[in-house]
Amino acid sequence: MQNGRFQMQMSRRGVLRPLDSAEFSDGTLRFLCLVVALLSPRPPQFMALNEPEKSLHADLLPALLHLIAEASQFCQLWITSHSPHLAPRSMRR
Repeated sequence: MQNGRFQMQMSRRGVLRPLDSAEFSDGTLRFLCLVVALLSPRPPQFMALNEPEKSLHADLLPALLHLIAEASQFCQLWITSHSPHLAPRSMRR
């Protein structure tokens, strides 16, 4: 923590120095925020997510689905999405 703010760095093989959170992609930041919200140790009774797949790489959708399923055990979720990958099979036409 610096100046009352939380900071994060990410190291990647082949990158010469750790990346600060200001250098993360929009999709990486969005996914990290979704992880924090969905895995909260004190989940709210209700959570609404508007297009959680937006800005995410398609390879992250299975992980997002797993997080949503986990969170749904402890919190009522309302999710809007245009992605056929996030809609339950029974809801697809």
